[in-house]
Amino acid sequence: MQISASQPLQDHSKHIINASLNYDNIDTGTQAILLYNVATEHMHIPAKLNTDSGPM
Repeated sequence: MQISASQPLQDHSKHIINASLNYDNIDTGTQAILLYNVATEHMHIPAKLNTDSGPM
């Protein structure tokens, strides 16, 4: 089976952004976390497999 490195994976987002902003004040015991996550639309392209029985 041969898989192309340039072929997108099925049902995965093309772009994903994950960001985190953390605050921790040891003196007062205050903690805060702000999270931001974005994913583009999932690709629903079926993968094409090479059925050639040659060497991998």
